[in-house]
Amino acid sequence: MRRSKNKRGLIFLVLILIFGYFFIYRPIVNIKAKANIVMASAKEMKLIFAKNDIELLKTKLEDFSNKYQNLEKAANSIYWASFIPYVSDLKNGLTGGHYLLNAGRETITAIEPYADLIGFKKGEKSFNEKSSEDRLQTAVMTLDKVVQKVDPIAEDMNQA
Repeated sequence: MRRSKNKRGLIFLVLILIFGYFFIYRPIVNIKAKANIVMASAKEMKLIFAKNDIELLKTKLEDFSNKYQNLEKAANSIYWASFIPYVSDLKNGLTGGHYLLNAGRETITAIEPYADLIGFKKGEKSFNEKSSEDRLQTAVMTLDKVVQKVDPIAEDMNQA
């Protein structure tokens, strides 16, 4: 009788360990690997932002977005444990990050036609090379167009 209890206890322990490995350990290691990739991409995007090249920034944002989506997919495998505060925080953080990515895309789309006005490299002729009258006229016409696109960006920021 004592042997059967020990045998059942051992089987139960092995099943718990197998469950823990496949449903907790492996997903967490996968999430950590994807998160490291996203962090490296974010650091790269920060350096590109400092170069003030809007076209390169736009392509890197799409690359970052794809890597972020892979991270979200990897994190879905552990959302069953959302009753644990850390997992719930991860889920909320990734959801907020998704909204911030949308805001970033909308911001780049909104400012891309006027990128040279705010100091980004774009096109052949720099904004500073134009005459003062042309720069002022362009700035006034641009302001109304950019202000109209601020509301969707603000909404995504509030959602995040």
